[in-house]
Amino acid sequence: MKVVCTTQSLRIIDYSAYNEEGQAHAAEPGVIDVDKLSTWKRTPDDLNVPDKPLPHVTTCNTSAGKYQVVLTNAGGGYSAPYPVINVREISNPKQPAVFIRDLALDKSYEYKRYEILFSRKYPKGQIIEEKQCPDC
Repeated sequence: MKVVCTTQSLRIIDYSAYNEEGQAHAAEPGVIDVDKLSTWKRTPDDLNVPDKPLPHVTTCNTSAGKYQVVLTNAGGGYSAPYPVINVREISNPKQPAVFIRDLALDKSYEYKRYEILFSRKYPKGQIIEEKQCPDC
């Protein structure tokens, strides 16, 4: 995962593809390792599953507003770790607006590109998704 904040936009980018492109993105500065967004416990049948969340919180000021992004991990066990995204607009702290609540990217392997964009044009967010196989 990566959260990119500029004065013009907030981008939440999923780099979860288990391929060469995903591995290349993992080497970029600022990439967030989903495995590290929780502590882990071992189950009686020897599976590692998320135990306690270790959220990654980012606050971003853009021309569209002030946003808070919280990323956690919900995967593990027989499946790969996967991020859960929460986004609130917090320009008015007494009345924050929740735009994304518990969006689980458990099928992100299906996408060649998955990104959430907040900008002046899309102040409530726009999801950009491109499937690996458009006809699948």
